[in-house]
Amino acid sequence: MSVSAYTGPVDVEKLKHANENIVAFLPGLKERGIRAIAVLTNGSVGERFIYRVSHADRAVLVQLPGVPLARIRLDDDASGGLLEELHIDGVGLSWKAALNLVAERLVNGK
Repeated sequence: MSVSAYTGPVDVEKLKHANENIVAFLPGLKERGIRAIAVLTNGSVGERFIYRVSHADRAVLVQLPGVPLARIRLDDDASGGLLEELHIDGVGLSWKAALNLVAERLVNGK
């Protein structure tokens, strides 16, 4: 995975969408009994923004695309096609699969 610091202007609209997406992501962790916080890092991978999602003494880096939530693949049954995925450790996942993996790592570690 190649992570780079922002070197030029940030697309404010894409950042806005990514921020809205992480705000929508955290309640899914809360439903699994995990009270997590998310902080935007100063890195990006392609057009994905990286958030450090933390709980207790554990953290996971979640890469979110800067697109409206309606353009993100929510579950494994949805057609991949033109829908964006969340990335954990460089692996593209549906919203639901990413929630499950992040929850597992925040509770049990890697």
